[in-house]
Amino acid sequence: MRWLPLILLLLLSACGSTPTHYFVLTPDATHPAAGAMPGLSLEINMLRLPKYLDRPQIVSHSSNNELVLAEHAQWGGKLRDNMMRLLARNLGDALGTTQIAIAPYRPSEPAMVRVMVEVLRFERMADGVVQLDAQWRLIDGRSGRTLVARISRLHGAGKVDGWEETTRSMSRVFGRFSREIAREIRRRFHAPSG
Repeated sequence: MRWLPLILLLLLSACGSTPTHYFVLTPDATHPAAGAMPGLSLEINMLRLPKYLDRPQIVSHSSNNELVLAEHAQWGGKLRDNMMRLLARNLGDALGTTQIAIAPYRPSEPAMVRVMVEVLRFERMADGVVQLDAQWRLIDGRSGRTLVARISRLHGAGKVDGWEETTRSMSRVFGRFSREIAREIRRRFHAPSG
């Protein structure tokens, strides 16, 4: 009988605990390929994240300088791996090719284009708008020459609230970023529009 208060306390604390929700970034299927490039081969060679994003918790800003880690809203796996797979999927969809390798796996022959991305910022800001800043390069897979080196700064369409809306907005922003890279690849390799 003396254990009854302790058991009741444990039951009450278990009932009041907040469950953790897990999220992933998803493809934006609203933008079909403008013309298939089935002969094009790509390698997603690198995608780096800042250390503060390389964690299970989803990160947002409560002010310009303060980061908030969401203990009960986490990524369903490593964010970097999710972003690399999603970039491959988005580029494949936008360019109409399935010849895409994701590091550390290398294609048997050098890919025509290697894609390298360094994410500088990717989170919901204090104003509620998702922001993605990323530096990226396209490398000629055969010569090793840099074809393009650019910094992209993209924002969500508007203020979002809650983690479901935030991750949906992040997926859309990352889809726009992927299409920006795809347009440059298409321009460099003179794909027919269809």
